[in-house]
Amino acid sequence: MLKRLLVSSPFFKVDDRFVLVLVRGDHEVNDIKVKNYFEASVVELATPEETKEVLKCAVGSVGPIGVSDSVEVVADHAVKAIVNGVCGANEEGYHYTNVNERNFNAITKISASSKKEISHRMDKALLSSLKVLKSDMSLS
Repeated sequence: MLKRLLVSSPFFKVDDRFVLVLVRGDHEVNDIKVKNYFEASVVELATPEETKEVLKCAVGSVGPIGVSDSVEVVADHAVKAIVNGVCGANEEGYHYTNVNERNFNAITKISASSKKEISHRMDKALLSSLKVLKSDMSLS
């Protein structure tokens, strides 16, 4: 039986803006790489209060589907390979299943042609790099 992959969605405050960073559930976001990626001065996890105010949900329920256009969404390259994964539904006690990259709206798409990366495997192995290309995604 295949193990269903989780899309983890940590919510960050990057300087004066909010950013949702998508990574595979078995990877972790490296905040130094996020700081370098955005050429930011300050990168920190959003507080539970900020998460509730901006995303209208609790920290454990955050997901990339239906996020406000005011929140930038970026994804590590490994998210692109997730097929029929699981992610938060932005409502306590619920998750979306069978999600794929095309289900994420307002996502900054990624490819493997740049030198920047925003996450690393939990075992610390390097991931392939990413490049951003703006694109609107919609549920279909």
